[in-house]
Amino acid sequence: MIERNGYIKVHRKMMNSDVFTDSNKMKLWMICLFNAAYEQTSQLINGEKVTLNAGEFVTGRFVLEEQFNKGVKKANRVSGITLMRMLKSFASSQMLNIKTTNKYTLVTVLNWSDYQDSEQQSDIKVTSNRHQPDTKKKYKKYKELNNKDIVRIFDHWNSKKIRVHRTMDDKLTNQIQIQIDELGSEQIIMAIDTYDAIIKSKEYYFDYKWSLIDFLKRGISKFTDEEVAKSNYKSGTNGLDRKEKYAEDSTEGIGYT
Repeated sequence: MIERNGYIKVHRKMMNSDVFTDSNKMKLWMICLFNAAYEQTSQLINGEKVTLNAGEFVTGRFVLEEQFNKGVKKANRVSGITLMRMLKSFASSQMLNIKTTNKYTLVTVLNWSDYQDSEQQSDIKVTSNRHQPDTKKKYKKYKELNNKDIVRIFDHWNSKKIRVHRTMDDKLTNQIQIQIDELGSEQIIMAIDTYDAIIKSKEYYFDYKWSLIDFLKRGISKFTDEEVAKSNYKSGTNGLDRKEKYAEDSTEGIGYT
């Protein structure tokens, strides 16, 4: 899942487009901009790792329908089929490209970098002496953002009181960063929530308490899809012997408490 923090840019010339005169099309176009990755990232789609470049996102008829109609009265909702037709009309107008596979639809917002990455014209003609500190400043900001995500994940894990970590060393920090690069911080948070819900509920037979580093190394992939995880670990549904399942899932690892 792509994080939806920060902001996007919308050019004023949008007011002169046909999209602006149709409120549904305008809303769908904004959803496209909100969904688009702002930098290269990876996302798990039906168990497949998909690399997304800036301006790209993965969607589908049902996903669009859910996003578009969230909080909308029934009478004003728009069907997924209609939304996909609108999306194709954007492609016809050369606003975006659409590539469909048997698993998902990949959408690329055209000219993304022209609008989202551009600076003000007054900042384009800069000297090489000024460009270097600007680059360092951006790199420092990126590092700070990543550190915030690492701390957020660490604190979120401790809030569940599964195995509380008093300190965060380099090994744990690096492992968190690896998973942020792989999945994104939001998906890690959701996986932790799913794991916590399963081990603390009598509805599920799995109750092994990993350390955070072991969860990230060997457990997180089992909990990124909440529906699948709850189905797999529901008591009495799959006929697997509990001890055999623990031998597979619950190898004791290094504790960083």
